Amino acid sequence: MTDAPNFKKIPELWFEDGTIAIRVEHAEFRVYAGILAARSSVFKDMLSFPQPQPNTTIHILKGSTPLISLQDSVEDVHAFLSSIFDSSFFEPRPAMVEPSVVLAISRMADKYDVPYLLQRALAHLEDFYPRSLEDWDNRKRVGSSESLSDLDDDMSVLQTALKINATQILPVAFYASARHDLERIINHPRWSHIREDHRFRFLIGYVKQSVACRAMHTFLHVSAVDGCLSPPACQRGLQFYTRHSHIWPKQDPLEAWSGWGCLYLDLCTACFTACKGKHKEGRQQFWDGIPAMFGFSGADEGEEPH
Repeated sequence: MTDAPNFKKIPELWFEDGTIAIRVEHAEFRVYAGILAARSSVFKDMLSFPQPQPNTTIHILKGSTPLISLQDSVEDVHAFLSSIFDSSFFEPRPAMVEPSVVLAISRMADKYDVPYLLQRALAHLEDFYPRSLEDWDNRKRVGSSESLSDLDDDMSVLQTALKINATQILPVAFYASARHDLERIINHPRWSHIREDHRFRFLIGYVKQSVACRAMHTFLHVSAVDGCLSPPACQRGLQFYTRHSHIWPKQDPLEAWSGWGCLYLDLCTACFTACKGKHKEGRQQFWDGIPAMFGFSGADEGEEPH
């Protein structure tokens, strides 16, 4: 079998003395079979037996070079092979890695059984979707100063985490996706690729999260604060903000209030401090309840959804 002219060689992953060719969509890679087999038990088996794994095709090129055709995306395969054959491409934390690369390697490392890459990818994912509220508040998109909050990012992480059963980030991944408008979520192309029982769990949690947004404003209901300098004025201020609390985000309890500057001007120091304390407690209580909200038995790693 000769090389097909319509396949594009990927220069950074094309080694002239490579011992295996890999074709994906329009791209072709030539790498080293021995190294690939040493890292991946799936590729080791694939190259050891005449019958290929499902969704793969093995041919013999001119010169007896094996050719494997994969059904994965070229982006995923490119990231996966780069992480194996370029030690600087996918370094452990705290190295900066783009979320799309982390997700690609997560999927491929899980599918082709490369444990060290999967663990490294999961560690990076925990930077985006951490277990503590403090880390969530401080999180940044790796490689940029923006928070990882785009709907496509959140849905990509949720879909991948469900596929590889990354239970350590799943509760927060559910919450993060549920911050967005429901119509946009169910019309997102990734929604249909999520299993029906997981979609059902998501929708139940979505409703609970929406209710939690309203509950987050109960910090405005403080009364009889010790040391209040002007009870009538402070109560008028609190009542005003309670009436207008509907203007704040309706689906993200952790961001359901940001009017501290105005509140500071309308309340005495004692009442303002009491409100901040109650709000902080409410945010932590919500955070601790995220796993149960989306059908998990607890926040600990490894617990399966109900």
